[in-house]
Amino acid sequence: MSWLDARGISRIHQNVLPAIGFIIPGYAAVWLYQTDSDFCQIENIYSNPAAPEDKRKQVDLLINTSVIAARELGYKFLQCVSNHPSIIARAIKYGAKAEPMMTQLTLQLF
Repeated sequence: MSWLDARGISRIHQNVLPAIGFIIPGYAAVWLYQTDSDFCQIENIYSNPAAPEDKRKQVDLLINTSVIAARELGYKFLQCVSNHPSIIARAIKYGAKAEPMMTQLTLQLF
């Protein structure tokens, strides 16, 4: 069973993951999506639900690493779409502004 299965989340096709991802094997993963504009996006932020609580907090390290990477790549804005309370709290801790009532929409093109 994958981390996503354990959380009741649909599996992600590997071909939609970007080239830049940060992983702490067995504990957490974050992916940085680049654009050709002033913003990039972090998505697919997951921790292993079977890991001890203190180890699942490794997500903080990976988010921080993503912020540093985005700055080094020259982006002016970093966006994340989530409805998970802990991800929202982490983003606000970094100074992000929450946009209430947003819905992420995905159209499968194949």
